[in-house]
Amino acid sequence: MYIRDDDLRRIARLWHELAEIPAARGDEALTHCFAQLAQIIGAGNVFMVAAARENPSPDPFDRMRGWRAYTVRRLHRDDARDRAVASTMRHFKANAVDPLTEALVARIGTTRALLRREAVDDATWERSWMVNEVMRPIGVEHRLIWAQTVDAGRESCIGIDRGPGERPFGERERDLLHLFLLGGLGFHRELLLAHAPTRPRLTAREQAVLRLLLTELSEREIGAALGLTPRTTHQYVVAILKKFAVKGRVGLMAHWLRHYRDDAP
Repeated sequence: MYIRDDDLRRIARLWHELAEIPAARGDEALTHCFAQLAQIIGAGNVFMVAAARENPSPDPFDRMRGWRAYTVRRLHRDDARDRAVASTMRHFKANAVDPLTEALVARIGTTRALLRREAVDDATWERSWMVNEVMRPIGVEHRLIWAQTVDAGRESCIGIDRGPGERPFGERERDLLHLFLLGGLGFHRELLLAHAPTRPRLTAREQAVLRLLLTELSEREIGAALGLTPRTTHQYVVAILKKFAVKGRVGLMAHWLRHYRDDAP
C-alpha cells in the first residue's frame, strides 16, 4: 500500500474523533469527516451519496442494477453545485449512467476505492456527460470515488474532487481512502440511518412483533401473545432485524432508542 506512517496516524485519529461524536449529532460528524478527509487527502470538495437497492431483481436494462441514490451531502455547496447534483439525478433517473458510476455499481458488495483511470479509459471518460455537463462547469477536473457496503441493500459512497491544474489522484490517495473505509463501517452505518428517507417498511404482523420485541418478553411469550408458533415468531424476528440492519434484540433496542425513541412502533 502507498501509505506513510503519518497517514496511518491521521486516519486513526479521525476514526477516534468520529467515534467520540454522539450519534444524535450526525451532521456535525459528517462535516468533520469531510473537512478532515479534504485536509488529509488534499481535495477541494468532498461529498457523500447514500444509496439503497430498491429492486433486488432489476430490469436487465437497468444500468444501476436496482440501486438508487436517495441522499447527497457535500462539504461545500452553492447554487452551481446544487444544479450539478440535480442534473446528475435526472440523468440517473433516465437510466443514463456515467462510466465511473457504472464501474462502481459493477463492483457492488465490496469495499472499494477507484481511481478513475483504473476504471475508465481516458477517451471514454472525456466523452461522458458527467465530465462535460456536471464536473467541469463547477470547476472539477479530477475525481476519486469509493464505496462502503453496509449490508445487502445499502451502500455509502464518498467522493473527493480536485480542480483543473491540480495533480490527479494517485495510489496514495486511493489507498488512504480504502483504509478509512475499512475502519469506518460503524460510521457509515450511522450515516445511512441518519439520512434514510423513512424507517423500514413493516407488514402489520411485523409491526405487532416489533412492538413486543421492544419489551422484556421472550420470543416464545411474543408468539403466545400473538397466537404464533415459535418458528413463525422467530421468522418474523429475523425479518425485522434484517430490515433494521441490526444484530439481535439488544442492537434493535439501541437502534430504536437512538433514532425513533419518540415514535411508537
